[in-house]
Amino acid sequence: MKLNKLLLTTSVFILGLSACNNASKKVEPLVVYEAYGTATGFPTEIVNTFKETYGFDCDIPSIGSETAEWEYEVGPDLLYCYNALYLKTEDNGTPGTDALEDAYLATLTEKGITVDDTYYDDYGYMVYDENDTVLLEFYSYNSKFCLYAFAYTEETESFPTDYLNRFLALLEVKERNIPAPQNAEGTKWHYVASSIAFTAWVDDDGTPGTDAIEDSYKLALEKAGWTIDDSDYEYAGYYATKDVLEICFYSWEGYFNIDIYLQDSEAAEL
Repeated sequence: MKLNKLLLTTSVFILGLSACNNASKKVEPLVVYEAYGTATGFPTEIVNTFKETYGFDCDIPSIGSETAEWEYEVGPDLLYCYNALYLKTEDNGTPGTDALEDAYLATLTEKGITVDDTYYDDYGYMVYDENDTVLLEFYSYNSKFCLYAFAYTEETESFPTDYLNRFLALLEVKERNIPAPQNAEGTKWHYVASSIAFTAWVDDDGTPGTDAIEDSYKLALEKAGWTIDDSDYEYAGYYATKDVLEICFYSWEGYFNIDIYLQDSEAAEL
């Protein structure tokens, strides 16, 4: 596999980065892998780094000729809270007969991997784990073959403070006085982080303005010395700032969402 050009946003943040200290406790920085570019031949190196970084266990076999041109994109999806691998290449075959999706279906089947076609008309073929979570998605459409892989962080019943602290160590933020939002018993946090932002969400049955998580969290932040800005509340929720960090949080349509990032970073402009 030959990479055709220098990756414009390739970054693997490894455990060897300097960690921050808080009350003499060393926190290992989070490992984040982000990359996009093109490759000649199936991008096996990219796939393997994705699998190793995010603990992705499902097999992702190679496909296509050694001269096929592939586009790839790897990194956290902050909207859906998973780490994703997107691959795409030319496919001049006919789906259902000789397209790359047919060859890939055969390859996975031969390896004993169960492929589901329930939502084929809308999303293509799917591979699920034992919890019915999508691991792989692939299809041929408009002369393109697309292959997607999704790696998830483990859901937790309490706010993932340790994971957040590793993200802050990645940013070399020493002050980590961030109160943890309090969710209802039985609900679980979904979360992920890129190289610039941490995001998490959880179910929230409360009513904004009275007993939603955003209400109790606003009070907790104010008590901890954070400055709250509600000037853009109707559009984006609350903003809280302290030292170098900014937090955006809100309760909306049955869930609570929180984003944390550096005030002067690219994430603050999103």
